[in-house]
Amino acid sequence: MTTKRTLPSLPREINSVPVAEWTRWKRAVVMSHIDPGCPTCGDSGPSCIALGYEHYRGNESGLMYRWNAHRCPACDEITIYERRTDPDTLRRYSAEVAYYPPRREEDR
Repeated sequence: MTTKRTLPSLPREINSVPVAEWTRWKRAVVMSHIDPGCPTCGDSGPSCIALGYEHYRGNESGLMYRWNAHRCPACDEITIYERRTDPDTLRRYSAEVAYYPPRREEDR
């Protein structure tokens, strides 16, 4: 018999910006140049990913992709990144905006 565990909930607001919605957790795509394993617990991966959207009036859907959350499926460590644009170069980059430590062994 397997026990059902509750996944950590994602924030409804990040840095005072409301999150309109999060996608469901999905397995992240494995890229050859990025180690898919968890550096904290050693799980071989891949991690899971969820995308966060904010309300935006500039497109048809009314939503704009802004955040991506990465979760280790073994220890549930979560790091959330925000997509940003450098105003001088207009290059896009990701900045860490939230971190949730792994669950303790007895809580898993």
